[in-house]
Amino acid sequence: MSVAENQAAAGRGSARTVAILSSLGRFLVVAVTTYLGLLAVTFFIGRVIPIDPVLA
Repeated sequence: MSVAENQAAAGRGSARTVAILSSLGRFLVVAVTTYLGLLAVTFFIGRVIPIDPVLA
């Protein structure tokens, strides 16, 4: 392999690594956003609906 071929192979590997990390980052952002949204909805439902049905 020549130097140019080695650099091209390394470039493909780093591009793939960047793509994987980018995809993982997007997944984590979506997962955290979803978790916080569900947490907020659960909290607000718990605050609005009374615990004791007799009080309702």
